Amino acid sequence: MGWKLTGDQNNEVGRAALARVGLAGQGAESEVLAEMLDHQGIVYDRVTPESKSRYPVILTPARSGGRDEIRTLLAHGGSEIAGTEVVELGRVQKLLSGVDETPSDEFTAFVNEQEEALLLKIRAVLAEQGLPLEQKWFWPGFAKAACILTHDLDWLVYSPYHKVVLRSPGGLARQPALLYKRVVSRVKFGWNVPETISAETSAGFKSSFFVKTKYERAEQPRLAETVRLLKNSGADVGLHAARASYRKEESLRQEMSEFNEMFGHSPNGVRQHILKFEVPKTWRIQASCGLEFDATFSHTDHFGFRAGVCLPYRPLAGGERLPITELPTSFMDWTYLHRRYDRREVAATLKKVTDTVERHHGVLVVNFHNTYLDRNVFPDIWDDYLGLLEYLKSEKYWVATASECVAWWIRRNLARPTPEGGRVAKVTTSDIPLLVHEGPGLTEPPRVM
Repeated sequence: MGWKLTGDQNNEVGRAALARVGLAGQGAESEVLAEMLDHQGIVYDRVTPESKSRYPVILTPARSGGRDEIRTLLAHGGSEIAGTEVVELGRVQKLLSGVDETPSDEFTAFVNEQEEALLLKIRAVLAEQGLPLEQKWFWPGFAKAACILTHDLDWLVYSPYHKVVLRSPGGLARQPALLYKRVVSRVKFGWNVPETISAETSAGFKSSFFVKTKYERAEQPRLAETVRLLKNSGADVGLHAARASYRKEESLRQEMSEFNEMFGHSPNGVRQHILKFEVPKTWRIQASCGLEFDATFSHTDHFGFRAGVCLPYRPLAGGERLPITELPTSFMDWTYLHRRYDRREVAATLKKVTDTVERHHGVLVVNFHNTYLDRNVFPDIWDDYLGLLEYLKSEKYWVATASECVAWWIRRNLARPTPEGGRVAKVTTSDIPLLVHEGPGLTEPPRVM
């Protein structure tokens, strides 16, 4: 009993290719189950009474009560699993719809916990029939977790005498040195894009910058240089939508057009400025404009997982999954500046977030603003960020840009293990790792060293 992995997808895995899950039913609850299965990498088919294939497991939102269509699907020896008997389907639906929340720190991932309970149930039912459970692993190379480093470029010029600086730990004591550097050494504070790119390049990482299309007149010289630098560095660049675009489609389209003029291409994704959001209207507007992902749905004043999920997800609205991927931002420098945290409190908070991400093999989405990544003005934040880069390296996270992560997630969801030669499971997209669980218990996969 245990697991087998197929690094090149050519290992024998017994009858794994036969262990398909059938998903029956329509409507919002069925879409919730589909999203949960996608998160966990469980291959499933939408089934109807006309389906001819054998399904050892038929997953339904609620107990069918012996309905003829379900009885037909189970005629070949399969078993029904009712979602509502295993998970709190109603609450999961509300969370993925963005409507079940009380603004607060949230360091648990309720949705992912429910998904793992469902996975265990499916595995146990398959084990009763002598069948293993196939699971597409979450990230390339069996990485235990992923990370997306993001930066909002709210300002390109920043005063070292800002009230945020003065009330930060040691901020008042640094004022004489900052004044000297500004007047005598002519240091210009607040841009820091080159320093950020250099630090990330040294660590072997790339990040995602969210750029506004309108800045103050004094910032214009820096804007041209920012665009040039981001283009030359190969960084991922998204739109930092700064107007009424979270509730007005024409405003978002205007900003996307201006972004195109700046960078020569349309943005793949967006983070709304000040995290302005209106559920589900903002998601619908973003999807209508052709954006692939959003990274807004989190709190400015709280840490953690606003939707109870630490994996990329498709938000729900009106009984359907919207055609956009939400990246769950869970940690932001402004939040701990606002709370006046010291370094010990920052480290403790970040550990709570990373513990949850690693427990559920999720994605850590962090937001460090360029204005605060300044070793002169905010040395603690700069050191915190460098420490995070070292941690990601030591723990072998898969560090990707927002666009890379979303592209992987979509491709992973579409990949399907297929039988080859009768007894071999092969993933149609060759670089998607496949885990094969044998037996009823849930065991950890090997760590890739």
